[in-house]
Amino acid sequence: MRFHWFLSSRTKDGKPRRLRILKALGDTWHASPVRRTIQAMALLVFLGLFFYAAWPTASGDFAAARDHREKIDIETFLALDPLVSVSSAIASRAWVWSLKFAAVLLALSLVAPRMFCGYLCPMGTIIDLFDWSVTTRVKRFRVLRAGWWRNLRFYLLATVLAGAIGGIMLSGFISAIPVVTRGFQFIASPLQLKLLHRAAPPITAGQIVSIGLFALVLLLGFMRPRFWCRHVCPSGALFSVFSFFRLTERKVSSDCIQCGRCHRVCSFGAINDDYSTHTANCTFCQTCGGVCPVGAIGFTHRLAGDSRQEEPAAIAPPTDVSRRGFMIGVAVGAVGGGLAASGLRPTRAKLTPVLRPP
Repeated sequence: MRFHWFLSSRTKDGKPRRLRILKALGDTWHASPVRRTIQAMALLVFLGLFFYAAWPTASGDFAAARDHREKIDIETFLALDPLVSVSSAIASRAWVWSLKFAAVLLALSLVAPRMFCGYLCPMGTIIDLFDWSVTTRVKRFRVLRAGWWRNLRFYLLATVLAGAIGGIMLSGFISAIPVVTRGFQFIASPLQLKLLHRAAPPITAGQIVSIGLFALVLLLGFMRPRFWCRHVCPSGALFSVFSFFRLTERKVSSDCIQCGRCHRVCSFGAINDDYSTHTANCTFCQTCGGVCPVGAIGFTHRLAGDSRQEEPAAIAPPTDVSRRGFMIGVAVGAVGGGLAASGLRPTRAKLTPVLRPP
């Protein structure tokens, strides 16, 4: 059984496929229009929830105006990030309503590993747009090989989970959805208030940090496309962990001519030098399958026995997460959580855990 959602570069009779509209949009649109369409729709939904339901208004009664427009709960988009849900449940020691969304997304990742990162995440789509328009045009800061930061996202994931055990919510600062939400809230919202009321509240230190983090996520693209998604994002690391249980995967047949097109078009660093798959990085975007000139790349069941889908001789090794880095991450999260917990005082009132906006 195949899971091919890409558009092959050639027709069945071997002739080049020419779709001028998609080609004009770029190679990734021409190779994987399904993924790009879903990305665009997910970003529009996020922007709609933010700008329509949560956007400041000129009305004096903002709460009433928001309730009138809030057809969908404005916290819904926060539930798209499973790490926020999981860490909220751990920190509060209680069931969080958004865990249902997290379970669905993680279940989908068994069929399409890291689908959230490649298809749904608005932060990832914004990074793609910024890389396409800005960072790919500047080669000065580009790094050719991964350094000490290669597995940083796994260490940050350990930090977030250890902090949640201690009662501190670090995911609200470095998870994908909170980062993009804070960026929009603290950059666009003051501008809108300035236009409507000719005045805006003063910027606080916390807002400056949030704006700086959002800018840092985008500026990391000067080093490599999707640098944040490849090496830093702890939400992506959670999906990478679940990809160990994947039911499907990218496979390369012996027809591979090693032209390097798939390697160049992959923005997640999921293709090794021998053209095998780094499964922890693969987002099932299938762009590589669309640009392959000989149709050597397929996406099928993990245990498929079709000889055309066998991997080359060298199979991608598991992610080389160092024990030292993992322990440092756990220690940082544990210390932070311990400090936060030590400053709390128990109360008699029973609190209902909620998923707080950043």
